Amino acid sequence: VGSKELVRRVCSDIESETNMKAYPIPVGGSNGCGTWGYIEGVNEIKDQLSDQNVDHVVFACGSGGTAAGITIGFALSYITNA
Repeated sequence: VGSKELVRRVCSDIESETNMKAYPIPVGGSNGCGTWGYIEGVNEIKDQLSDQNVDHVVFACGSGGTAAGITIGFALSYITNA
């Protein structure tokens, strides 16, 4: 079973068992909503580490969604803080 089908099946099971709507997020969070999550995560990183000098952020990457969100998040944070 591929990742798309697995996500679809899990959402279907949740919806049938709970009578609630499940929102599918693809593996890697590679959609617009997932990217916004990483952008917000950058804000949290910057807030929590505001008193430290961080030179690098290291993360695992598969689909590119994480890299896109983190890169955009840091780029936006430096534009707004310039």
